[in-house]
Amino acid sequence: MSKSIETIKSELIEALSHREAEDGLFFCNFTLLHEEDERPYVNGSPKAVAAALNELVREGIVYLWEESDRIVFKLKRDVVNLHSLESRDIGQQREKDKLMTVNS
Repeated sequence: MSKSIETIKSELIEALSHREAEDGLFFCNFTLLHEEDERPYVNGSPKAVAAALNELVREGIVYLWEESDRIVFKLKRDVVNLHSLESRDIGQQREKDKLMTVNS
């Protein structure tokens, strides 16, 4: 079963939000992690990851440039802050939901 494009986009934003991605990431950095890498892995086929990246670029969330004949992907700064807020709010809501379930 393949992952939804929205799930892959979310994972891409998480990877690009990580401090290791401060200067951007090459395409291979999303699905190939070395032992010392701390950023999240993006789980999807290369074709699915490319499709999700293309959507993020079209949506203005990610921009790209060419460096040494390779494409570098980087998250726009204002989107990183929004994503962090949304992640925090989602985490807080999950905790509230857990408490409501336990107390029911």
